Amino acid sequence: QAAFEVTDGKLDGNAKYFEIHKKDWFSPETQVVSLGDYACEANFSLNMPEWNLNSEATREEFRLSNVMGRLEVRTDPPGATVVFDGKVLGTTKGSESAAKSDVFAIENILEGEHVLIVRKDGYEEASRKPKIRSAKTSQANVRLKRIFVPDIELETVHGTVRGVLVENQADCVKVEVSLGITRTIPRNEIRKYTPIGERAK
Repeated sequence: QAAFEVTDGKLDGNAKYFEIHKKDWFSPETQVVSLGDYACEANFSLNMPEWNLNSEATREEFRLSNVMGRLEVRTDPPGATVVFDGKVLGTTKGSESAAKSDVFAIENILEGEHVLIVRKDGYEEASRKPKIRSAKTSQANVRLKRIFVPDIELETVHGTVRGVLVENQADCVKVEVSLGITRTIPRNEIRKYTPIGERAK
């Protein structure tokens, strides 16, 4: 929605101006309108030669239409941070078992090329440059690539193991020692358990 009025000092004999502002810019009596066709008429009771109006009524017809675009973002996996044109907008949602997130909608985007960045711990940052069209909805499906960032170091009777903690159980610890490869280490073989990286903070 938008508010409109013929503003003082901005209407003359050569051009007629109609401005759209946010509602709170006006008084409570300002009319709030939706998209569609409208006509606005100004009647002047005084002779104003500097405007060349001479007390005549001035009428202007105009259309309010949505020229902004929309972007629907899905990420694989869910739980990724969405950055659009340098601004952090939020995090994609979805169940842990879901391959993709629910739709993360970005509304009221100017037409043209924009920059979309998606981030998640343990994954490479992904960047896209979606082209937004006026009054259209575009989609961006972003699949993130896993990276191996150890967050735990275990000193065992057989040596040191570094990897990503998968499970910490009473009788054992499961550690991903490389991408897709998990090792189960019995608790009685562990001499020292040290969080590293982000997990140590």
